[in-house]
Amino acid sequence: MKQILFVLIAVILLGCGGKTSKNEADDTSSNQKTIGNSCLSDLVDKNEIEKMINKEQVASIVGINADNVVFEENKSSRAKYSTVIFKWEPAQERTMSMEVKVGDRTISQTVPLKNSINVGKIDLIGDKKEQSALEYFNYVYGPKTKEEKEQAKARVDRAQETSDEVDKKSVETIKSMVDKQTSIKVDGIGSSAFGSVQNANGMIYYNLKVLYGDTMFEITTDVSDDSEEDIRIAKEIAQQIIDNCN
Repeated sequence: MKQILFVLIAVILLGCGGKTSKNEADDTSSNQKTIGNSCLSDLVDKNEIEKMINKEQVASIVGINADNVVFEENKSSRAKYSTVIFKWEPAQERTMSMEVKVGDRTISQTVPLKNSINVGKIDLIGDKKEQSALEYFNYVYGPKTKEEKEQAKARVDRAQETSDEVDKKSVETIKSMVDKQTSIKVDGIGSSAFGSVQNANGMIYYNLKVLYGDTMFEITTDVSDDSEEDIRIAKEIAQQIIDNCN
C-alpha cells in the first residue's frame, strides 16, 4: 500500500505546478552552468550524506556545545531516501500531544520533544526530458495554485478508478496532502529553494527543499515552538552545506 501511495504522490507532483518562466530560467542559467555537478553529486553516488554537514557546524549554528548534540544515521540503500539526524535537549521543556487507540478507547498523551534537524535526501536531478534541473525542480516543488490543486485531486480520483489496490481512505489522505501544500519560494539559497511549515500529529516543523546546481537536498528543522526560528536555522544549515561544497 505504501508503494501505491508513493506512486500517486509522484503523479500529483509531476502533474501540477507551473513551468518556470523563460525569464526566470535565463536569470539563473549562468549560475547553473557555473555550479554544475557540485560535490553533493559525489555524495549521492556514494550515499555519504553524513559528509554534508558535521556536528560541530550544526552546534555552532544553533548556539550550543557540540558535546550536547547526538548524531544518528537513518540511511537507506540510496541517498535520495537517506537522512542524518542531529538531536539535543531543549533549554526549556517542549512537548507534543498525541492520541493512542487502546481497544475502543482513545487516550491522549503528552510526550517530551527533543530539538532536531534532519538533513539528506540528496538527489541528482539532471535534465528531465525538455526541462533543465532548475525548471524541473521549480515545476515539481514550487507553489501550487488552487486550480492546480483541484486538477491534482482529480488525477488522484482517476488513479483510484483504474487501480484495485488504492482504497478510498488512501485517496482522501493524499487529497488532503494536496490541499495542505503551502510551499513558499526562499530567495538567496542555492539555485532555487522552497520551504513550508508542516503540521503532523500536532508537531509543527519546517521543511526546506534546496536545489544546488543539478543536485537537490532537504532539511527539516524542529528546534523551537516558534516557526520563524525553525525557518532561520534551516536556511543557515542549507547555506553551510553549500559552503562546504565550495
